[in-house]
Amino acid sequence: MGKIDRGHVLLGDVTSGFQVRKMFIGLLFVTLLWNPTAVARERETARPIPLFIDPQFSFSQVGTICLAPTLDLRADKTKPIALSRKGPSTGFFPNEYLHGVDQVVAENLKQIGYESTACNPVSATLTDLAAPSDTWLRKLDFGQSSWLFVLGVEDVCITCTFEGRADVRGYAVVSGFLFEKRPDGVRMVWHDRIAGILTESTLVGRKKTLETWEGTVATDNAVSRLLGEFEWRSPKRPLWLFTVDEENFSANCDAVWEKLKDALTNHPKQYKVVLLDASDRIVLFFDHHKTFMEDHVVFRPQGDACRVQATQSFQSNANQTQHWSELMGEVRASLPKQ
Repeated sequence: MGKIDRGHVLLGDVTSGFQVRKMFIGLLFVTLLWNPTAVARERETARPIPLFIDPQFSFSQVGTICLAPTLDLRADKTKPIALSRKGPSTGFFPNEYLHGVDQVVAENLKQIGYESTACNPVSATLTDLAAPSDTWLRKLDFGQSSWLFVLGVEDVCITCTFEGRADVRGYAVVSGFLFEKRPDGVRMVWHDRIAGILTESTLVGRKKTLETWEGTVATDNAVSRLLGEFEWRSPKRPLWLFTVDEENFSANCDAVWEKLKDALTNHPKQYKVVLLDASDRIVLFFDHHKTFMEDHVVFRPQGDACRVQATQSFQSNANQTQHWSELMGEVRASLPKQ
């Protein structure tokens, strides 16, 4: 899919075993209350590392974004979610409803400072989007814009009991794709896959109604998390914050991939794996003991070596704790000594 632009991550050349971390903590709400000068002292902010970004692309280039209707890419579409239509009733006030995914996309883009307009539907599979052919790219309708954003819902996993109470660790997985129309053709400039977590649920009701509610909430959370990776243009405080970690291994990515899978599988009470995709070399998981947090890990082959990059997201009202070093330490210890 091309090489990622890592200029915003690396402070210089790194050697095996050396970890780079930049933390975006200056804007944490509690910290601001405790020490208003913290922001002034924060010298760096962590930019999330997407699965793919064109090396020549910058968010400063982006004008009005044409938004295609959200695609339902789930293998199992039996459980309803609100995409283009409005979501289920909130149950708190008359005529108040959860927002459908399309509306959430537009609202989030506006919140972070991007203009958008509605586009015609896109016909696509996940393969079309992740590895677009020139023929497929030429069929895309950008309307009057040079920028097209396509969102796909890959999975929604919500489990309700027979009493109608939701599993508070449900989740949704979404993919986002940003395309640019240029005089010489269309290119994909940005792509990522993100998990949205259903972290808290006190609702009780009919199983089907509750599944629709919780599935919509988890999907909306995933959309907010995904678009939180866009460069922030608004003067408002970002809702989603990030830490960025990088670990280098002398072993190849195949070996490191297997050991990371083993490490996550060996601790089912701590980690919940949401996505393991060997084709994209991406892992999405979250820690059962941490709220509003999700880990996004991407593997970058470096010849016979491997660079593992992780972006951890958390909301501005959440506590940030460190566990990445422990996980990578377990992976490193399980690899053959070289």
